[in-house]
Amino acid sequence: MNGPDTKKTSHASAPEVPADVLMSVLGEQVSTLHGLAHELERSLSETLSATDRLSAEAFRTLQRLDYLRQSLKDIGAVMSHVGEKLSWTEGREVHLDSLHELVDMRESLEGLVPKKDNGAAVHDIWL
Repeated sequence: MNGPDTKKTSHASAPEVPADVLMSVLGEQVSTLHGLAHELERSLSETLSATDRLSAEAFRTLQRLDYLRQSLKDIGAVMSHVGEKLSWTEGREVHLDSLHELVDMRESLEGLVPKKDNGAAVHDIWL
């Protein structure tokens, strides 16, 4: 995969993505994923608890899902805590077009650049 440092791209017309906004949008996405993992874990637990015997593989899968849910919660908490304190070093800014080169779902990056809505900045979340 080519990253922003491996391709020569002109960023003159691409909007800069503020570090704190990037962390905020990513944090919201991680929080959404945490919620989805929690719902999935709860649903699977309820379904599997109705069975007489849980296979070892099913038990391991539930443990992995629990680990994923807890990890997403921790990552989201760290991102929320440090996000508002971050800023780019001069000359090391991140531009929207370089992020577009990294992701499959380009529309998921729309929340990184503020939209004007009656004069107020509005940031979308990914999901």
